[in-house]
Amino acid sequence: MKIFFIMSVMYLALSANDVQRLYEIVSDVNNVQTDNTEALEQKVKRLEKKVRELTLALKQKEAKAHIKQKTPMKPKVSVKTKPKKKSSQIGTYRLLRDAYVYNEADGEILYTWEKGRSFTSSKHTDRMIKVTGYFVNRIWRKAEKDMWVKSENAFRR
Repeated sequence: MKIFFIMSVMYLALSANDVQRLYEIVSDVNNVQTDNTEALEQKVKRLEKKVRELTLALKQKEAKAHIKQKTPMKPKVSVKTKPKKKSSQIGTYRLLRDAYVYNEADGEILYTWEKGRSFTSSKHTDRMIKVTGYFVNRIWRKAEKDMWVKSENAFRR
């Protein structure tokens, strides 16, 4: 019976040590989870800040683009005459100054293009140049609709 009692006490002593180690392991895991959670929260905050900055920058660019493409009031034109067509020389042109882009020769204003904008044309008249394509970030794009620019606002490159 003494042996049984001694064995039980030793078993409990050894088991108590294992239980204590188990508590320490659980505590360490909880600390690691807390550290990871804090790091993830900081990363999420940084990413949310970056998203806010990019959203603001996008809104500002959209606002600038909207202002530039706002259609101004149509200028008063008393007499509309059909312009005489000149030869159809294909060429590249550049704007001398900010200029209106019209939907047809002496038609309604579609856009306002900035000085220095490049475009291509295969048709023109005495007063107007038809835009057949234009450059965006040095990449040529075909004009999807009829666009005309006054020849006094552009020069051939």
